This record gives sequence, structure tokens and C-alpha cells, in this order.
Amino acid sequence: MCSSDLDPVSGEAIARACCLLAHEDCGEGQRLANAESPECTCEDFEGLNSAARQELLDMGLDRYFGKAEPVREEELDDGQTAYWFDPADGPVCIWGQPFAATVRPGTVNNIIIYLEGGGACWSSLMGCKTDPTTGVPGIGALSRNIPGEDPINPLGDWAVVFATYCDGSVFTGDNEIMQEDGELRRHRGLANISATLDLAKKLYPNPEKVLLMGSSAGGFGTLMGTLVTRLQFPKADFYVINDAGPGVQ
Repeated sequence: MCSSDLDPVSGEAIARACCLLAHEDCGEGQRLANAESPECTCEDFEGLNSAARQELLDMGLDRYFGKAEPVREEELDDGQTAYWFDPADGPVCIWGQPFAATVRPGTVNNIIIYLEGGGACWSSLMGCKTDPTTGVPGIGALSRNIPGEDPINPLGDWAVVFATYCDGSVFTGDNEIMQEDGELRRHRGLANISATLDLAKKLYPNPEKVLLMGSSAGGFGTLMGTLVTRLQFPKADFYVINDAGPGVQ
């Protein structure tokens, strides 16, 4: 039945069924290859299509990976830690202030990458948050479950890596603008999110699930952020929640 001399109408379905029966237990990190033929095998699978991955690399979306390490750690309440970066290494806020990411540990092997909101800035409109902030707000999807009580938030036990918003370019920009008044405006959103993802990868190298989430400007940030996050975590089950950051043309 699983010979290569298959009926042209039902052959593909039969071949796929034979393949599934023969290789139903591909190992972890593997998937079926050549599933349309009886000669199918298991192959390594990174979770991200190799051609798609190469396309993202060709776009240079990994160009800030591995470029910046935190230079200072600040212990906060509730077991949180803020990690500060040197602007000379790339991550930086719009007026040159240091960028920071805050980490709140969880109790399961899942992480939330949260992109903070705060408007946008460009030459004709300065309507964005420009100063860095630290601390994970314990509200909504970021609220914690209380030990000993029924969990009310299905994400309450996940670790959170919170990227402050201060670049004015919705975690996407890679540019500097010298204004007419002589002030340098730094739109280094891509460097900022890349540093955040490097930190998340260092602390949680093999998470089972990764949720990229952002609100408003952070919601817009998830559009580009989806690509760079998937590059950094190619094997994890990956989810995205874009709150109030609809695509625009």
C-alpha cells in the first residue's frame, strides 16, 4: 500500500498516512519531512521556516543582537530587577538617557515580553514618552496570582520582561535626526527591543511559551517585534497580543 506506485487521485493522501504511521514519534525539535511521499523522514525543526528565517536575516533584523549587555542592575520591589544599558552600546532613549528593561520572575517556564506604550514622535509632532521607567505594573494581564487563592490570571505565573518605552519610534526605529534647534533625536527602538530580547534569552534560554504583548505604542511595536522575537526564540510556542496598535498604511 505504501509503494511509490500510487493511484494519482488518492496516492498523496495514502502516502501521507503511511508517513504519519511510520514516523508518528519524531523526536523533540523535529518534524516530518517529505510527507507527500512514502520515503518521508524526520528532520530537525527550529520552529521557524528556514527560508523565512533567512529572509529576516537578510533584512538585518538581527543586527543588534549580542551588541549590548546591562551595565547596572537595580533591585526593585516584588522581586523585580531593572537592567540598565549604556547608551554607547546602542540601546538609548530619545534624548540620550539610558534604556532599561525590568524582569519579574515567574514560577513556570513561560515568558511575557511586554512593550510599554507612550505615543510617538517625529519632526512635526512630539507626542511620545521620552523618559525611561522601571517596574512591571501589576494590572490586567500583568497582574500576579495570589498564593493560596484561586488563580484569576492565566498569565499570572509567567515571567515578565518589561521594555520601557522612550525611543519615540514604537520599538522599530533605527535612525537619528538632528533638529533645527541643534538637539539630536535618537530613534533607536530596534536596538532597544533587541537588547530586551537578548536579556530575556540570557535569563530564559529555553522557554516553552513566549508571549509578545504591547499596548498603544507598544502594540505598534509588536508588528516589527514579532519578527525579531521569533528570531530570538525560534523553537518556543509563540503568541502575540497587540492592544490598541492597529496596522496603518
